[in-house]
Amino acid sequence: MTVATVFAAPTAVTGYAAIGIVVLMVGLWLVSIRVHDVSIVDPVWGPAFVLVAVIAATTGSGDSGRRWLLFVLVALWGGRLGLYLVS
Repeated sequence: MTVATVFAAPTAVTGYAAIGIVVLMVGLWLVSIRVHDVSIVDPVWGPAFVLVAVIAATTGSGDSGRRWLLFVLVALWGGRLGLYLVS
């Protein structure tokens, strides 16, 4: 299987992740309008990757051990990035 084949036929995981990110970012945008502060978006970038990772881990196919390992690694990285950007 080539890289072009993988990207040419995205699975439902891509759609679910896109919906999750759109809901998160539109909700955050609405909050930023209400509080008149767009900088609240910055600390959410790391946790947004965690959202995509949890969606992929729960709805994806393939070896579940690898999916959850990738989720844990992304959660550690995304959580650290989010905390760093808050401080």
